[in-house]
Amino acid sequence: MASRVPRWVIMSTRFSKIAIRRLVFVGAVAIASGAAAAAVPQSEEILGEAIRPGEVADIVRSLHAPDQTFAVYLPSEYTPERTWPALFLMDPRGRARVPLELFRPAAERLGYVLVSSYNTASDVSEDVNSPALEAMLTDGTRLFALDNRRFYLGGFSGTARLAWEFAEQLQASVAGIVAFGGGVPGGFVLPDEAGYAYYGAAGTTDFNYDEMRTLDRRLDGGGIAHRFEYFIGGHSWGPEEVCTRALEWMELQAMKARLRAPVRTLAADLYTRRVLEAQAWESRARAAPPSAGNPAPGAGSEDPVVDQRAIDTYEAWLRYSALLVDFDGVIGRSELDRIADRVRAFGELVAVADVAGLTDRLTARHRAFVEELGTVVQQLRAGDRQIDGAELIQYLDLERIKRQAADFDSPMRALAGQRLIESVFVLFAYYQPRDYLAQGDPAAALELLEVADFLRPDSFNVLLFQARAYAQNGDSGQAVETLRRAHAIRELDASALGDDPYFDPIRGAAGFLELIAQLRAPARQPR
Repeated sequence: MASRVPRWVIMSTRFSKIAIRRLVFVGAVAIASGAAAAAVPQSEEILGEAIRPGEVADIVRSLHAPDQTFAVYLPSEYTPERTWPALFLMDPRGRARVPLELFRPAAERLGYVLVSSYNTASDVSEDVNSPALEAMLTDGTRLFALDNRRFYLGGFSGTARLAWEFAEQLQASVAGIVAFGGGVPGGFVLPDEAGYAYYGAAGTTDFNYDEMRTLDRRLDGGGIAHRFEYFIGGHSWGPEEVCTRALEWMELQAMKARLRAPVRTLAADLYTRRVLEAQAWESRARAAPPSAGNPAPGAGSEDPVVDQRAIDTYEAWLRYSALLVDFDGVIGRSELDRIADRVRAFGELVAVADVAGLTDRLTARHRAFVEELGTVVQQLRAGDRQIDGAELIQYLDLERIKRQAADFDSPMRALAGQRLIESVFVLFAYYQPRDYLAQGDPAAALELLEVADFLRPDSFNVLLFQARAYAQNGDSGQAVETLRRAHAIRELDASALGDDPYFDPIRGAAGFLELIAQLRAPARQPR
């Protein structure tokens, strides 16, 4: 389908950034007459023609702020004769194509415009996200026919947190937040109610999983429509299937809020699929072998081992319960009454209570551990605690946690242990060594990296940080040996090493020069 010049203009749309990083959306998008289309500036006209429905526009330079770029996807059926919901995506590393590709199948089927920034970031001191979102919103409303009541914000990790602040600042236009692997910003006060919905998801081994479960519980007591789902994996955007479920769920919320006309076929299809999912978990529970008598406590723990039948029963109960909330007002009352009967029946089962109780205990335990871990880091930074890798391993009881993470006879405790490991690893494999190296303290960085290596031996990123620390100490032999170990895991980039200032102290060392030369040499072709 060929792209056409949009037959509409912006009547009054602007964004202002204030010192407290506040974006304010003022105005609306109006559909103009055919004669008004001639008023569209030539640059907009050319850019509008270059972005074709059904194709990804990989790099679009902002007309509003030329230093901003983003990727765009318009659904194949896009036409400027009607308005479309838009999902603005903010990857914490500026990898615009990553979330865009994950959401693209659902956006095509459900009719969403996708705009994904190359400039968003987390863990940086400068506010780069406000101008990035400002550019996406401003250009999006200039170039495309968007429904200014149905803007959605999508983020992962740090940008998932920021989505809450942006949604509060743009309430008149934001209909929903899609957040992966990150809860709310520090100090943020959850509103009692809001005009936007919230869909959160996290991987089962994500160090922020328990935080997001807790957030879901907090939202249960308020007036914000919300849903939390998990997926098998770690700290990342969700897989395509979960991204699709997020937009499908937002469609249900839009129908309920009368932001879009009800589509009975879509609602019925979603309902049927969700019922089948709940029934599948119910069937799995029946097929799972029962535990022999009372399960023994987990090794080194007072927790009982909850068997797979109980876990599957709990999963079925969760899904039946979600049906009641998500499809209330969308599906007929008699059908939901039937589901309510299933929810009551499951709710009376001991298995459901056991799994729910253990889940809450593991979440509370995770929260307490993370708080203690934060205290330890503060003590290290303040000089109130010696930076000693072996002592930290012992104090944090990481040997026991590793055993728990490997105890697959108790899958819930094993996953909880893996999340504890991830909480420590992300701090001592990246954030803290990065900061100590920046402060000129490679010895401290090496001690903390010892903890990370204990948890996950021969990690590429840990080896790379260790090599930097050795280089800063002037130990070219250890630095080069460690780089070679890293290269055996993943190919090193000679240019990146050449530009890395942490290797400046050994840049003239024979071993380092030899390694760089080997990396730059063309690969030999097999005979």
